[in-house]
Amino acid sequence: MIFDIFVKIWITPENILGILWNLITVVGMCLIFHAWQERWWKSLIPFYGTYLMYKNAWKKYKWLFFVQMLFDLISMMSSGFMRKHLTNNLFATIKTYMETGTIDIDISVPYLLICALVLLLSMLVVFFLTRITYVKICDSLGIQSLLLKVGTFIVPQVFLIVDYVYLMGKREMK
Repeated sequence: MIFDIFVKIWITPENILGILWNLITVVGMCLIFHAWQERWWKSLIPFYGTYLMYKNAWKKYKWLFFVQMLFDLISMMSSGFMRKHLTNNLFATIKTYMETGTIDIDISVPYLLICALVLLLSMLVVFFLTRITYVKICDSLGIQSLLLKVGTFIVPQVFLIVDYVYLMGKREMK
């Protein structure tokens, strides 16, 4: 019975596709680390794997790893602040709205908008910094193909594997 509940709740097409998508990303990063002559399992270590990725991709600008971590922290703090103030006493807020037609929340609208703006900006910085780092991975591997770089920027989960296969094929031809 517990197994049936587990299957009905957790084994859904969305969860299976999400697991596969994350597995493709992990395999791609392991292959890229192998191409850098790093141990593949280092890519699996939180923070350290990301640091090594920035170190190998950016060379002199590996400090950008700390910039990304700072903006990750800012986005976590602002989303946590918003979540705390928007969902605090959620049922009381719903009850008040149903009775009076007004929403009573713990946060003012200007603070909410500032938090939303900070969250959006920090997420955009992290997104573009990470995507540019993926393109720098192509440069660090000696891949000059514009098509592969654009693909790596748009869908890095898949193109990290494609980049590795391309690189190995190029090495075999030499």
